[in-house]
Amino acid sequence: MIDVVRNVLLFVATVATFEGFRALQTRTRKVWQNPLLFSFVVLAAALVVGKVDMRDYREATFPLAILVGPSVVALGLALDARFDTLRAHAKVVVVALGAGAAVGAGSAVGLARIFGASRAICVSLAPKSATTAIAAPVSERLGGDPSLTAVVVILIGVFGALVGPALLRAIGVRNRYAFGLALGAAAHLVGTSRAKEEGPVEESASAAAMVVHGVLTAGFAWVAVKLFAPS
Repeated sequence: MIDVVRNVLLFVATVATFEGFRALQTRTRKVWQNPLLFSFVVLAAALVVGKVDMRDYREATFPLAILVGPSVVALGLALDARFDTLRAHAKVVVVALGAGAAVGAGSAVGLARIFGASRAICVSLAPKSATTAIAAPVSERLGGDPSLTAVVVILIGVFGALVGPALLRAIGVRNRYAFGLALGAAAHLVGTSRAKEEGPVEESASAAAMVVHGVLTAGFAWVAVKLFAPS
């Protein structure tokens, strides 16, 4: 009975924390107030202070974990809705996103190894260029830590959404579709939310890039781990 009450409390606390920060971001519209990032920090601190065993927390929040799979499938809806536009720019998209995914996975693992990171960390960083729904399961399948992967992906997304638009304008990117592709590939879901503020073309391109780049990254992450990760 105590275990059931504990699991219910942990589950409710997790959902309530996320929804609270999501409501805050909706009201303030601040990109840096990412609900995933803030929820992670608050819940991690609470678990440490409360001395909650991670195995107990994983058991309590298992219903949320199994939703990761359907969320990946749901990304296909975003791709299908923008398939005609994507097909019109197929060559550019494949080349640009393919190069980005390869460099992203290879450089993450390679640099981590150069700086002496363990295999677990190198593997966890390999899929960091994909959105969380894709990166976390890929990291776990390759032998990494999906929690670390998720944190890195969120930080990258927030940073990219904050800096990306100004940087793209500074280097002279004027094409609206290219602008959206860059945001979606580099900053994932957070970048797509930011692209929505730029316009429908940017949002459409960003959503498509997020999905395609994520799928490509999943493949290149495996290659990067095989080639560059320590044994």
